[in-house]
Order: sequence, then structure tokens, then C-alpha cells
Amino acid sequence: MPKAASMTPVRQGAHKQNSVRTLRIVAGAIVLAIVMGLLVAQVEFLALPLLAGALVVAAIVHEPRRGILLLSVLVPLEASTRVPHHLMGITGLNPLNLTLLATLIGLMLSAVFPGTRRAPPLKGLPLPVPLLVLMVLPMILAAVHGSFSVELIPNIFGRSDESSYADLPVYLRDLLQAPLLRILYGLLLGLVVRFEATAAGARPFLYGPLVGLSGLAGIFLFNAYGSGASLQEMGSADARDILAAAAGMHPNEISLMFNCGLAWALFTARAESNLGRLFLWGVSLLMVIANLLTFSRGGYFGMMVVVIAYLLHLRRLNWVLVAAAALGIGALFLPQAVLERVATGLTEGDINALSGGRATLIWPLLLPVIGDHWIFGSGIESILWSPPVRSGALFVTQPHNAYLALLLDYGVVGGAMIFSFYVWRWFDLRRLALSLEGGANAAENELWVQFLRATSVMVLVLLVQAVTDNRLTPTASQTVLWLAFGLAFGLRARWRDRELRAADGAASEVAT
Repeated sequence: MPKAASMTPVRQGAHKQNSVRTLRIVAGAIVLAIVMGLLVAQVEFLALPLLAGALVVAAIVHEPRRGILLLSVLVPLEASTRVPHHLMGITGLNPLNLTLLATLIGLMLSAVFPGTRRAPPLKGLPLPVPLLVLMVLPMILAAVHGSFSVELIPNIFGRSDESSYADLPVYLRDLLQAPLLRILYGLLLGLVVRFEATAAGARPFLYGPLVGLSGLAGIFLFNAYGSGASLQEMGSADARDILAAAAGMHPNEISLMFNCGLAWALFTARAESNLGRLFLWGVSLLMVIANLLTFSRGGYFGMMVVVIAYLLHLRRLNWVLVAAAALGIGALFLPQAVLERVATGLTEGDINALSGGRATLIWPLLLPVIGDHWIFGSGIESILWSPPVRSGALFVTQPHNAYLALLLDYGVVGGAMIFSFYVWRWFDLRRLALSLEGGANAAENELWVQFLRATSVMVLVLLVQAVTDNRLTPTASQTVLWLAFGLAFGLRARWRDRELRAADGAASEVAT
């Protein structure tokens, strides 16, 4: 009896394609075996980690979205000394740089050889003009300006571990290249959000930074409790300096990251399902505990900004009253060490203790320096070659006030441009949130609306904590903020792309 004919016609060339695919698999296996053998012969026990790393790099090159997602987790962890910054003794060879390089290679290859799993086009990177003009341009000009004064930095700073900017390449790497990379990390996240087909597909990129930040908070708490010191001892200046050395960032600076994470988690939890809301509340609690243990008064004020903004956005009186009551009860159970830290200098009326020596020992010496170059400033980190530092009257590497640092480094012109960027950013975030909230897919966009509101609160937190610390240009402590900015830039570009497509569609209908 003859066999029944197949209902599925044989596609021409199928056998040939299968043979080619099989040949590729066999060839790949042979190459992998050869590489593995060479690795074992050369580096022995390091062969397996190197092979694993090579496979991860290959996976990222094949699908750059994986690299962008991994970057969103790794970037907040960059500041920690627990994360490897050098591999095999090679400077610059670390997981973060390898991931960035593989991601950029994958994006460029996707543009040259588009395949079925096409990556978002690199040319679609959301780059708003205000970002380039108000932030990037002043940074580049100030770095060039400051590069002519690097040789004036006293040797005591140039040879210390804290600051080695007496070397011009290091100066440009740490004060220009590193901040620009932090902007790039956020823009890559925005690139995915701009071209991701669905909101569900973009959700992992929304929460990737929170995963990395939670890891950083865990490391911080491990360092704090691993010291064996009591809460009372943790609040001392010496203990906080030791904690800063272990964590890779001063507690005053890392508190900004925790506050940004707190705003991010709290607001987005309002638009999440039960399981997602539980996860985000857990992240919020972790941020609060870690922030309390920084013993940073600026961090405490920043946390108050987040909580007050969140209560105002609840828009329900009963919820506001419940949350306010919970906060009041929680304040009664705060550790005594935290309360003493908050009250330092207040009860005695000691301005020096209240400001940590800033108002009497640092700022009065630096304020007259502004007048020397008040129009364009003296270049990035100009405090290192300022007259008080060069004369030995002042021994600090930052003014401990971002607004003072802005005037010293950028002058009135550059300072006004950079401050204007944050003003524009705050209004633009609010405007975009209102547009999404009132759009056709308001329910679908609710999560992004809450995220945009959280990001606008992060801007306020930065401006508040800038009074006592940090800079107003991208720093390690602003990493979470700039990742959020990048996501918001992507949302902004996605919304405008949709409006343009709708306008084009309406114009074509009119034409027909």
C-alpha cells in the first residue's frame, strides 16, 4: 500500500538550510572545544570563569537588550568596593566595562546586519537638545578649562588615594569620561523603552536599577553590621569614614542613591499588582533602613522630601492620615543614635557642629575665590588648585556644597546653564506625566506616570541634599537618578514618535 502523501509541502532548499545549520553547530562545537582546551592549558582554574564570561559576552552581542538590562543592574553596584573593578590585574577590565562594550558592539552589528531579532537602532538614542546644551557642553568646556590648571594641584592630593588628578589623563577620565558614561547608561535604557513593542517588555528595564540598588544596600548593611560597632558608635565621624572606605562611597553620598531608590519604589508600587507591590514595598523598607544607618542629616532631609511628596500624591485624605500616623509612631521607635545625630548642634546652637564645620571652616575660605573667576569659573574640581588649598589653609577635596562648587567650577554662566537643566527636567517630567495620564491608554501608562512622578521627586531630593554635599553634574551617587533620567528620555521620545505617527496618519487620510 503506497504511503500517503504529506500534507505539508517540502520547502525548497530546506534540506540545504538544515545541512548548513548542522555544519555551523558542529563547527561551533569544535571551536569551543579548542578554545576551552587552550584556556585550560594557559590559565588552568580560571578557564571556567573566562569561558562563562565569553558566553555572556556572546549572548549580549547577539541580543544587546540583555546587555542593557545587565547594565541597569551593574551600574548602581559600580561604587561598591565589593564588586571587582579589575580582572586579572588589567586596569579597566571589569564586568561593567565588558558589558558596555559587548552591548555597543551588538547594537552596531545589529545596525549593519539586521536579523530577525532586531535590536533597537543605536541612531534612535534619545538625546534631548537641553541635555547636550545645558549639561554636556558646560562639562566639556569646564574640563578643558581645568586641564590647564591640573599641574597646580598640591602633591599631597596628587599622590593620595583619594585624589590623583595631578595626572591629566586621570583627571579627564574621572571628571569627564566617567560622568558622560553615567549619562550614556541611562540613555541606553531609554533606547530600549523608546522602541520596545509593549509596556510589559519594558518593565524589566524599569526595575533592573532597583535590583542593583538593593544589592548595594545589602552590601552597605553588611559592612555596617560587620564592623561589630554599636549604633551609637556607627554615628561617629571615624566610624562613618571607615564605612565609606568599605562601601566605596561616603555615607552622605550613598544616602542620595537610597533616597532616589525609595522614591522610585514607593511611587511605582501604586500602579503595580499585589506581588509587584509587595516587592517594591520591600525595596522601600530596605532603602529606609540603609538610609538611617548612613547617619547623614542631608540624607534624612532628602528622605523627608520623598515621604512628603508621596503623601501629597496619595490625594486621599484617609490614606494621608493613616500614613502620617504610621510615620509618627515609627518616629517614636527610632534608635537613640539616629535622634542624637539629627539633633547635633541644634540643642547647643552650635553652627559649627550643625554644619559639620562647613559654615565656619570651609565655606568662608572659598566664597572669596568665586570673585576671581566669577563669569566662567576655574574648571572642574577647581577647589584642588584654589588659593586656600594651595596655601595649606584648607585641606578638603570638595566644598561640601554643590551650589558653591558649581560657581567655583563653572562660574555664573555655566552654573546657570546646569541649574537650568534641572529646572527644565522637573517641568518636563511633570508635563510628560500629565500627557500620559490624560492620553488614550491612561490605564496602561499608569505605571510610567508614577515613575515620572518619582523621577521629578528625585530632582527635588538632589537639590535639597546638594546644600551639604555632592555636585550638580553626574556623580556616582547620582547613578540612580541618571538611569531614571534616561528612561524618562526614552518615554519622552516614544510619546513624540507616537504623536508624529498619528499626525502623519491623519495627514495621509486628509490627502486621500
